[in-house]
Amino acid sequence: MPRTYPESHTCHGKVVGFAVRQRDGSKNYYLYFRGPDGDRLERDTGQTAILRGREAARLLIEKEYSPPATPVVKIGWHEAEAEMTTAMRGKGERATTIDYYRGLFRQIMAAHPAAAGPADITPAQAKRWRNQYATTVSKKTKKLPSPHTVVSRLGGLTALWSRWFVAELGICTANPWAEVEPPKTDEVAVRTITDDQFVHFLGWLDERFGGWETPRAFFLLKATTGCRLADICSLPSWSLIEGRVLFPADQAKGRKERGVMLDESLFRSLVAIRGPRHLWEYYPGQLKTALERRGWPTHQLIDEFSPARMAGWVATLFHDYAADHPDRPRITSHLFRKRAFTTAWEAGVDPRKAAMAIGCNVDTMMDHYVLVNRQRVADDVFGLIRNQLLPKSPARPDGATVMEPVATATTEPPAA
Repeated sequence: MPRTYPESHTCHGKVVGFAVRQRDGSKNYYLYFRGPDGDRLERDTGQTAILRGREAARLLIEKEYSPPATPVVKIGWHEAEAEMTTAMRGKGERATTIDYYRGLFRQIMAAHPAAAGPADITPAQAKRWRNQYATTVSKKTKKLPSPHTVVSRLGGLTALWSRWFVAELGICTANPWAEVEPPKTDEVAVRTITDDQFVHFLGWLDERFGGWETPRAFFLLKATTGCRLADICSLPSWSLIEGRVLFPADQAKGRKERGVMLDESLFRSLVAIRGPRHLWEYYPGQLKTALERRGWPTHQLIDEFSPARMAGWVATLFHDYAADHPDRPRITSHLFRKRAFTTAWEAGVDPRKAAMAIGCNVDTMMDHYVLVNRQRVADDVFGLIRNQLLPKSPARPDGATVMEPVATATTEPPAA
């Protein structure tokens, strides 16, 4: 065995000297090197050519110096959910995010009763789940999930397995959802709430609640700020500061603080109705009074305020409005957010500034929140560059555009 190593290979942070030579009586080349513990080692490369022998030698060194694989201990569904929840809390994830992932987790657990835990889910099972989920009518909506919903579910499951079960907790060796191809989706046209629809909705609120000011102020604030429903329902009482409403970073979905200047009359209305801790803290008692005034039952109302309960109440308002006006376009919470982004776009505001002010990623804003007249945009763009796209005549000092007719071959008539 040679004592000198003319070549070297770096692996796992170490430089390993080695030699590749033929042994007496053998056509194969052999690798000579020191192992991780310092012992001299000899390995057969299985190659009869020196170049291939050197390549094989490097692979053998990698194998010898590779750290031992950490065995994955399979755990059950309930233990995995508990560890996942603890890890998410330790990483500072919010309760809404944790609830979202727990919902996905339990959906897969229920769909695979024979599996002992998340490590038992295979790529083939993941693909079958996608097919079954995409073709099963929802018990709640009585409809098939849209392709966009399926794409969203697959994205969440991929993040759950790759980030938490594989990278963070180490209870899975691979992500079975990485190989699942999402369904093809068509572009969804952006829709916003028009002035006519907004005025009609406010009138319905006034009639329904006998002029109760809080619902009107709530939706005027939502339209003014373009905020998310959870963000506006969570506003603290102190968020009204010097004519602005401040969305604190620790409550906003984007984890960034932003303030919006309000109309003076709206600001005064909000100051008049805010509670001691939360902006909308008095709404449960006021709602009960408004309903009793109309002679409606109130025995199921809960007096205690919570942002989540208020968001549910707002969703009920949209549902009741649609039931009362089936001939009018449906109104959803996100239409007010899309209205803010679209208004900024039509006013010529830089999309990057609008995304920063309203709280969104600029690409998400343009893809999902802005109602764009694409033909008008195309007309504006080509109206600016049309003359530059056509060729210029080198013989014309004024650089006028040349529009020469295409020459065609002609046939002379035969001589008489």
